[in-house]
Amino acid sequence: MMKIRTFARFLRSQEGGSTLFGFFIFSASLLMGSYAIDVGSLEQQRTLMQATADSVAHDALVTRELLTEGDAVAAAVVRATAIMREQAFGAVLDPQDVVFGTWDRGTRRFSPAAGSRTAVQVLVRRTSANDNAIATYLMKLVGIDEWDVVVRATFAVYQPICLREG
Repeated sequence: MMKIRTFARFLRSQEGGSTLFGFFIFSASLLMGSYAIDVGSLEQQRTLMQATADSVAHDALVTRELLTEGDAVAAAVVRATAIMREQAFGAVLDPQDVVFGTWDRGTRRFSPAAGSRTAVQVLVRRTSANDNAIATYLMKLVGIDEWDVVVRATFAVYQPICLREG
């Protein structure tokens, strides 16, 4: 009988409630902090990837003015490797991810066209399929080990009407 009264008193007791509340606050703070750290890292990597894609697309289009499409694609891959070293980031650009074509300014659409010298579209990838996804730091605690990120850059040649028609 004594054990039942002791257990009932334990259930009614409010001592230690703030410890449990503190544990929940700590857990929530840890989750929010890990999210902030990992999203900050993700955004930093995405920005680097976008700058790489922009630089590679520009380099490919400038190279394409004087050289063949194959030479321009090779120059693009070399530029991407120079910016994002393969040892640190893996292969972020495959040759098939550099596509030449045309850019429709009215619809803002890119259309692939072999042999084109007027526009290029580049995809830079860090994905689990490429074995170079962006790893997380603390989000691993909730089961998110890595993020797949793909960025796109499209560059087009622009000639103002005054240069074309005098």
